[in-house]
Amino acid sequence: MKKFILLLLICLPIMVQAQKISRPETIRSTEFGTQKMMVVDSTFVLVIKTGYKPISVELGTKDKALKILRFLYTADVRSGDIIEIENEAGDVCKYNGLKQYEFFSAGRQFTGQIAKRYLKGYIEAVEKYGTE
Repeated sequence: MKKFILLLLICLPIMVQAQKISRPETIRSTEFGTQKMMVVDSTFVLVIKTGYKPISVELGTKDKALKILRFLYTADVRSGDIIEIENEAGDVCKYNGLKQYEFFSAGRQFTGQIAKRYLKGYIEAVEKYGTE
């Protein structure tokens, strides 16, 4: 009987409840909302919609996000260059001939693009965030 109760306790599903609710805040969007700079729990995230699902590129804290965005904006890149953006996830992007950065999903199956010219607006939005 004890073995049966022990086996029953091991096999029962464990109920897990949410411990935290986060409310993402969009601080800048472009291309009719298909590209967004969001803040989730003081972490800056670039969200780019694709044909299938959005790609999230976590940029980190304000200082880290500014460093990454400024590098991408000022980098002397050519079509076909691969850039490691050095975030926590180790994301990479590719610069294409249309003056856009093409970010890849975690499985490298889907890509989302953002024009280099939009990065200046994202830099300004991140710089202003929290100062108002």
